[in-house]
Amino acid sequence: MAKPASTLSPDVILVMGEQVVQAARDFSEALSETTQYQAWEQATWSLRQDQAAQSQAEKLQARQRELEPLLMLGAASAEQRAELERLRSEYLGLPTIATYVQAEADLRTLCQAANTVLSQAAGLDFAANSASGCCG
Repeated sequence: MAKPASTLSPDVILVMGEQVVQAARDFSEALSETTQYQAWEQATWSLRQDQAAQSQAEKLQARQRELEPLLMLGAASAEQRAELERLRSEYLGLPTIATYVQAEADLRTLCQAANTVLSQAAGLDFAANSASGCCG
């Protein structure tokens, strides 16, 4: 995997310290080499290429938008809720989607484990004290 160009300004590097920045780069590189990350990256690419999945997602999202006011008010009929659940099940049942959902869950588990290690090393809850993401 190609090493991404640094987007950090010199001021940020100065404040953080080059050691911290290098450690973050090393961590990022190590994470990108894990089977979990690579599986997620492949699943993301496959999802973007799967026109059937994209079409099913658009159908589901369109119907969700149409029914949103009724759902919020608890006024959607049982038939409307069943239709929405059927569309959701069809979407989640697509092999590309199932693979993506599993890859995302596996990557999240890895990131949560990394959070635990980082938190223990730093003596604070790393994810809770950072921007939101898959680690917390």
